Amino acid sequence: MGGEVTRSYDAAHINAVINHPDVFPWVAGPNDVTLDVTEWLADPAHILLTNEHGGFLFHPRGGGTYEVHSQIVPEGRKQSLSAAQSAARYMFTQTDCVRIVTYVPENNRRAKALTLAMNFEHTHAGNPWVTNAGESVPVQWYELTKDRWMQCQSQQ
Repeated sequence: MGGEVTRSYDAAHINAVINHPDVFPWVAGPNDVTLDVTEWLADPAHILLTNEHGGFLFHPRGGGTYEVHSQIVPEGRKQSLSAAQSAARYMFTQTDCVRIVTYVPENNRRAKALTLAMNFEHTHAGNPWVTNAGESVPVQWYELTKDRWMQCQSQQ
């Protein structure tokens, strides 16, 4: 994912990314055959930020907290940090967001690397996530506050 992301209301692109064979195993639950976020996007409180290689789904949790889920096809992984930075900038400057949370399955090293590169802080271990293959995987929760994001921006 290179550079800037933009807000999208069209599920077609992100649905293709989510269902890509290299992405699907990391996002699908135990009974999922395909995933479709069309209905999810019908709620204007949900925010989808995309570019040509994938995107970031933000789900409001209340009080300015959003849970983020990242989907990136393999050819966009080298540029995923700049896209994630663009997404955080959008959320913290264009919405009511004051805190972004995410959970990372312990076996997803790419997601963990991106989360740490974005300066998210580990908060706690969560309930295991059950994969599409039926495997129970421990997850770790992370957060990035607007204050921490602003502090990290000023140090760059």
